[in-house]
Amino acid sequence: MRFLPALLTFVACSRTPPPLDGGTDADADADSDADSDADTDRDTIRVVTWNVETLGASGSDEYSATRDALARIDADVIGLNELTDGETSHLQDLADDLGMAFSLVPSSNPFGPLRNAVLTRLPVVSSHTWTSAELSGDDRANDVTRLPVSVVVEIDGGTLALVSEHWQSGFYDSDTFRRCVDSERVGQAADEVDADIVVVAGDVNAEVEDGLGSPSAWTSLPSGMPGSFWLGSDLYGQMTGPGLPNDPFVSMTDRGLDPVDALQTDGRDATRDSSGRRLDYFFVSSRAKVAGAEVYDSRDDGSGGLPKAGSAPARDTTARASDHFPVFMDVGL
Repeated sequence: MRFLPALLTFVACSRTPPPLDGGTDADADADSDADSDADTDRDTIRVVTWNVETLGASGSDEYSATRDALARIDADVIGLNELTDGETSHLQDLADDLGMAFSLVPSSNPFGPLRNAVLTRLPVVSSHTWTSAELSGDDRANDVTRLPVSVVVEIDGGTLALVSEHWQSGFYDSDTFRRCVDSERVGQAADEVDADIVVVAGDVNAEVEDGLGSPSAWTSLPSGMPGSFWLGSDLYGQMTGPGLPNDPFVSMTDRGLDPVDALQTDGRDATRDSSGRRLDYFFVSSRAKVAGAEVYDSRDDGSGGLPKAGSAPARDTTARASDHFPVFMDVGL
């Protein structure tokens, strides 16, 4: 499995925060042509992905910690996992607080209350919420755990697409099968977006070192699937033919979307502190030039790492916000 190394040596310096007085055009529609006045005349932009373990209401400790960590990271494009029912207004509040002109979260989700979201302060070319039926071409398909969301933004010299996804969790055969289906669907979404750089990001709920599971390929549906689950005809044909590879990373790497190596400043790669597992990833297309990547733990803030905005927040900020750490990278053409 090939990793894209961070090309920039970590330096301890400051990143000027953006003005936070801009309005928010938070948009939950599937397609959008929203614009912003953000300056894109830079060699790289910053992208962050974070499973926030629900966002919380504005003013709550959880929300404030999430906001403070993201303000410190100062990303231009944000992908979030694990927003829950009723948090659309909370996302709009977060967009306001961070100076993000655009946000997108699905109005519903096929399985459970958790949803993905994207935010950006850059000029938006397009955005989309992707369904199983659309990606498979089968109107009956209902097989992706959480709807992937994407946004295409203008950057210096071209465009960048972020596709945000949160793969199925768990260790039963039905869970590992669904992770593979999720990966194929988010890979199809990445195929569909039109951008010079494509970034897939989110909580894969698996580790890249795991490799192929057992069986090595799925040739039939495992037991324990949800009653409303319906595998799209495209993947059903693959499953009953050559089989669906039992590795959620294969659908990324087979498409030329390579995982980016990211570390905490103390050298660990864990993105979920309690388990020590690396679950949250960036996958980037071949034209992407990654200048640096970091797993952000506020306990280590001040001990090097990529440039950040403002002053370090309280040491327990990331722990108060979520059971996952945010992962961010600087990337350009």
